Amino acid sequence: MVQLVVPGCGFLISCSGDAPSQTKEPRAATQLERESITDSSDTPIRVVASVPDLADIVSEVGGDEVKVSSLFKGPESLHAIDPRPVFVPMLNRADLYVEVGFQLEVPIDHELFRLAQNKKIERGQSGYLDASVAVTPLDCRPPGQPRKPGDAHPVCNPHYLMDPLNGLKAAETVRTKLSTLRPSQKGYFDMRYASFRKRLLERLLCWYEALLPYCGTKVIADHNGWPYFAQRFGLECMGDLEPLSGHPPTQDYLVKVAAKAKSEGVSIILSSSYYDPKYVQEVSAKTGAKIVPVAEQTGAREGTETYLKMMDYNVKQIVAALQGGK
Repeated sequence: MVQLVVPGCGFLISCSGDAPSQTKEPRAATQLERESITDSSDTPIRVVASVPDLADIVSEVGGDEVKVSSLFKGPESLHAIDPRPVFVPMLNRADLYVEVGFQLEVPIDHELFRLAQNKKIERGQSGYLDASVAVTPLDCRPPGQPRKPGDAHPVCNPHYLMDPLNGLKAAETVRTKLSTLRPSQKGYFDMRYASFRKRLLERLLCWYEALLPYCGTKVIADHNGWPYFAQRFGLECMGDLEPLSGHPPTQDYLVKVAAKAKSEGVSIILSSSYYDPKYVQEVSAKTGAKIVPVAEQTGAREGTETYLKMMDYNVKQIVAALQGGK
């Protein structure tokens, strides 16, 4: 067992063995356990989450008491999805709608809610949950500053779930909401949340340990989706390839990014599954920085089928690239 505090990064490390691979997934509660909490409803709470990260977190906390679907899929860009007809019946039947917030879903919400005609999941109603309520946001637009036309991050950076502790905060807000909707199952939701929290914190300690040697490493990304991850694990984001979030780079802008990356000693480029790889390939060729395929959300790449597996994958990918650079 190792336990230490690293002043430069603020890491508290306490990890023994390979916790991520050894930690067991939660088993379903036995009938006796369920009955000891309270009688179960025959009908699960129908939950629609806007993104797969939140869908998996709801499943973790809700267990057998929820039936969850996600509007977005793992390999899709969160900033390039239009309303689809299939979304309307999903939302019409939903008991709870969970979204990222920070106006990420605004381009689709208004039209979908109008068509779904389900008042209980609209903003301010009992079946609506903004998972960002407990999060400390990054990259926020200063008060009074107008939004730049076409900016995919109109309020703050919405990619807060890349920080696993924000994922835990989201799970806590989900637990509270589910307990409000189904008070008879509060004990069950508390049990599920406690299991998820334990497994996430066990893995977090080992993610810290794995990334600790690379504290202060400078990175860039194709899209501005990694500040929360970088802040949590002591990396330094030196920018991204987009002149404005959600807009592909021009050739002139790529030249500027490559020049800055080279002068700052950037060693890796984080490459999302949905992003055109030609841009990171060009910057890599100009700088010598390694391209690291990462998963920007659950299900974005093979082996990232759950939120915790997605975090495992990203840490392993980054560590493998940086180890190879030594």
